[in-house]
Amino acid sequence: MRGYLVLGLGALVRTGLGQRNDLSYGAYLYAFPLQQLMSVVGVDRLSILLHLVLSLALTLLAAFLSWHLVERPAQQLGKRLISALRMPRPPRGSTA
Repeated sequence: MRGYLVLGLGALVRTGLGQRNDLSYGAYLYAFPLQQLMSVVGVDRLSILLHLVLSLALTLLAAFLSWHLVERPAQQLGKRLISALRMPRPPRGSTA
């Protein structure tokens, strides 16, 4: 029942989150490796709450940097390349 409530709220409630920065792929990509690295270093032996807070902070930082330094520039480059490679259409009414 809670799942339906969360899905319903997600569909109905509009927020401005993710309209300027899309951190979802970076979070997906970096969360697990960063958590594993912190476990190897020994952060999880200190406190599970510290591990949680640090993993969230480091994941969001990595996702933010990934979006601004890799993903968005790659998307913009792709758009420029696609528009440059498009064949110009001949004007209407002309015979080619």
